[in-house]
Amino acid sequence: QLLGRLRQETGLTLSFEEFCQQQEGKAPALLDSACEKLAVALTNTVNMLNPHTIFLGHSGAFLPETSIQAITNYINGHRASKDYGRVDVRISSFREEAPLFGSVCLVASQLFQGNLW
Repeated sequence: QLLGRLRQETGLTLSFEEFCQQQEGKAPALLDSACEKLAVALTNTVNMLNPHTIFLGHSGAFLPETSIQAITNYINGHRASKDYGRVDVRISSFREEAPLFGSVCLVASQLFQGNLW
């Protein structure tokens, strides 16, 4: 878990949001490394599904703009089909509540389809 690693490597007991706000020490380098791995994973997803926009929610909503831009640049520089325009990476307006809203939407979808009665 990234938060555990951040705490272990820095010796600080901050929240993930607080680590994302750090500009000095070990935290920025650890976050950069995690964002590089995330960018590789998202590039693989882009190559399979070809989305135009990727929304980051939950803890990803706390990443600094420089990290979001680095992820975006990596994806657009390494994706297989560069002829279809640029892929944007954005922070979800639901922020850290994105999983909650997603779960509600799944249940509501099943309810409206009549699968829950």
